[in-house]
Amino acid sequence: MKIWLLGLMALMLAVPYVTAADEQFANSLLELINQHRATNGIGPLTIDPIMSQAAQEHSEWMNRTGQFAHNCPGETIFDVRAAAWGGTAAENIGQATISTATETRCWGSQCTTTITITVDGSPQDFFGGWKNSLGHNTNMLNPVYTRIGIGLAGINATTDFAA
Repeated sequence: MKIWLLGLMALMLAVPYVTAADEQFANSLLELINQHRATNGIGPLTIDPIMSQAAQEHSEWMNRTGQFAHNCPGETIFDVRAAAWGGTAAENIGQATISTATETRCWGSQCTTTITITVDGSPQDFFGGWKNSLGHNTNMLNPVYTRIGIGLAGINATTDFAA
């Protein structure tokens, strides 16, 4: 078990960051969220660069430290980050779906075990998780919110919402 956890931590740190130069993830996630809002009769969100920077920094912090929380030790708490955006704000955080499969093959007395780790981490993966969670889905569908910030680092994603 310890070896598997160490391997998972190494994988989390090895997955490259998605930077501002890679806008495909953010644009795809925004499109999914806006389609979901439109289906529910709610107007679209627009990307806010300041909020996206905050979301990216939060995702990077979670990836770097291995912690998964809205308020991380040593980081500005969400309420303070959100106050800079004005008005009402909310945050969704998520981790990519990680699947493992173990296969053991033996030839005589020699056995080999292969562990395959698959990381999804697609915009559809994060969106699906949030859509199927009441609190996260409520944030995505809140008609008060008109702006969004999106960040991704390793297996961690953050979406910040504000009016």
